[in-house]
Amino acid sequence: QKIAMRTAQTTIVNQAPKQQVWAEMATVQAYTYRNHFIKRVTTSASPPQEGTTMTFEVQFENGRQARSQAVVTEWRPPNSAGGQQAQWAYRFHGWLDRLGLVRAVRVQSLKAQPDGSTLYETSEVFRGWGIALVPLAQVQKGFEAQAAALKAACEA
Repeated sequence: QKIAMRTAQTTIVNQAPKQQVWAEMATVQAYTYRNHFIKRVTTSASPPQEGTTMTFEVQFENGRQARSQAVVTEWRPPNSAGGQQAQWAYRFHGWLDRLGLVRAVRVQSLKAQPDGSTLYETSEVFRGWGIALVPLAQVQKGFEAQAAALKAACEA
């Protein structure tokens, strides 16, 4: 049996070195002004690392509010093993996950480009029978706004 899947994703090139983009991206407290629907983020460690719990409080454009938790599953800063790519991934946990309706993993990665710029890529894959409950268009808009705000912060 195939399990249903939906993805939100975006990419953007930052005219800044990978280390600078990582520092901005890893500033979790900045999420509230980079992503218009995130109202609050708290973490069990700052900066995050593998195993860190993050709690997101969000309000979508339609007024719907939600609270979800995520656990960092990968934290690979620039210059760590792996060289040219830095990556941060976290898996969401909540009632949809506990019931097996929706599983979600978000990945944010940075790749140094030959000209000194940095390619930022982010995606979140939603799997499960309850993915119709995910406001995917609003998540996509949030990703695009967050990428643009990250670029603006890095290039200021």
